Amino acid sequence: MSAQSNLCNKNLLIAFYNTENLFDTIHDQSKLDIEFTPDGNKKWTSERYLTKIQNISKVISSYDSKKLPDIVGLCEIENRKVVNDLINSNNLKKGKYSIIHHESPDIRGIDVALIYKKTNLNLISEKNYPVTLTNDARFKTRDILYAKFYVKGAKDTLHIFVNHWPSRLGGEEKSRNKRAAAAMVVKHLTDSLSKLNFKVKLLIMGDLNDEPLDFSVKEVLKAGRTDTLINSNSLYDLCLKEQLNHEGSYYYWAENKWNMIDNMIVNGNLLYAANGLKINKTQIIIFKPDWVLTADKKGGNIPFKTYGKGYTGGFSDHLSIFTYLCFISKNK
Repeated sequence: MSAQSNLCNKNLLIAFYNTENLFDTIHDQSKLDIEFTPDGNKKWTSERYLTKIQNISKVISSYDSKKLPDIVGLCEIENRKVVNDLINSNNLKKGKYSIIHHESPDIRGIDVALIYKKTNLNLISEKNYPVTLTNDARFKTRDILYAKFYVKGAKDTLHIFVNHWPSRLGGEEKSRNKRAAAAMVVKHLTDSLSKLNFKVKLLIMGDLNDEPLDFSVKEVLKAGRTDTLINSNSLYDLCLKEQLNHEGSYYYWAENKWNMIDNMIVNGNLLYAANGLKINKTQIIIFKPDWVLTADKKGGNIPFKTYGKGYTGGFSDHLSIFTYLCFISKNK
């Protein structure tokens, strides 16, 4: 190896997980959460809640047998309390995680959150950004969560966005403008950061309810393919199906197909860094051990959900995704 070679000497493990309705058992009068109470139609008891915490924490603690993740983006969590219960579970308490969370205006009461290890990361700033529609003042959805970290081992700064964009309720075409609105918020923020610092490193993750080639991602966010010419401050989606052996993170039962709606998107600075933090464009992993799957009537394996037609006691209707960031240093 030459004296000028770049060495990847450490890794930062980053994950995202849609937890499928991680609610506590207590009714919040400001939210439509009555079904997730002991007397609600889902019979959401303390026992079921604790099983859910155990299941979600098992997934998060199992990405890597040698370490817990450094950063995990979460969605479909009800409040800070459930995230606190999660990080204090037997599977995760050794991580000594800190929480970033804000209450979103979503009528169902589900939010996004982020947990991170203070031992490896210094939080510089964080903020939530609302998503609105100019022609519908009543529209409410999950906020975009932004966090800026100093990564100690890499001596570098990382900007992260955690997302849960509006669903396809009512049909993909009729709901498209809602996801486009979320994409516009993220696009504005990433463009602003890039103008302030042309060396900025960006990572966008979340359940976008759209795939990499859909309008909100490709045309609004303008996230391109990693097999094209890379521009330092353009965005690139790491989750195109051909890059992931045509696998997906969410199974649409009615259409009998997998979709890749859980995404990680980065800018060119993170893809082709000469020092500090760097990501491998082929290292997005869909976490799918046998125990997070269950047999489908159609002959395949699908996510082992918490609820199907009734309570099943599973994990989530989504599969989690994760990746590693290298710490690049020049061997002088």
